Amino acid sequence: MLKFVDNQNLEHVFNLENFVHLHVRTSDEKNVTLAIHMLGPHLIPVTVSKATAKQILIELGNQNALEYRP
Repeated sequence: MLKFVDNQNLEHVFNLENFVHLHVRTSDEKNVTLAIHMLGPHLIPVTVSKATAKQILIELGNQNALEYRP
């Protein structure tokens, strides 16, 4: 399970069995947008702090980020 809170204080919980990959793009100097691709096909865009994004990438393993633009 991948669990985190986005910038709108909404909690997200993802079953990693359905996880495909994610794209990471810088939104501004403090935030990034994650485009999380799940089986289905489902795309879930969320904006999180850079610190949260770093934690997510560590948890998933950096190889799961198809695109990273710091």
